[in-house]
Amino acid sequence: MAEAWPCAQDFNITTLSYGRPLKLFRRKQIFVDPQVQGALLGRAIMYCLLCMFVVGIMTYCWELFQHPERPLTEVFPLLWQRYAPALLGVVFLVPIILYDVVCVSNRFVGPVMRLRRGMTQLVSGEQVGKLRFRRRDFWPEMAETFNQLAARVDRLDQLQEDLPEEGDMEEECCPANEPAIR
Repeated sequence: MAEAWPCAQDFNITTLSYGRPLKLFRRKQIFVDPQVQGALLGRAIMYCLLCMFVVGIMTYCWELFQHPERPLTEVFPLLWQRYAPALLGVVFLVPIILYDVVCVSNRFVGPVMRLRRGMTQLVSGEQVGKLRFRRRDFWPEMAETFNQLAARVDRLDQLQEDLPEEGDMEEECCPANEPAIR
């Protein structure tokens, strides 16, 4: 008999699963590469400020366009009265947006950091364990490709170790009294 689809009543909110405990492999640190993630945060802050500036200028111009007779000294208090709650909402949303930028960037910065660490180990001749990315990370195929490359390098290293030394080859093929042909 085919297994039935799980239904809402079977869902366990404490484990966030249908009867099986949910295994979450969360990073302990979300800000892992200050250079990349800092640049992304800087761009996000710049875009938020630019957006607020442009919307403010557009709102100001719109108000002047609708009421040209109104003096400039009355326009600013009126705009503040109308749009301060929206500005306050933006001020509260910006930290949430920035946190989300860091969290999403962690999904590609973390794997690249692991790849970089694995490549450094591979180049230095160390044994590299199998590379695995977290479930929600970007580019999971890169981990598999890296694992294939590491396995190939290990095989080539093993073949190179099994090869006899150059001096050993001359002794095996040529007796001591005969010169080696090159």
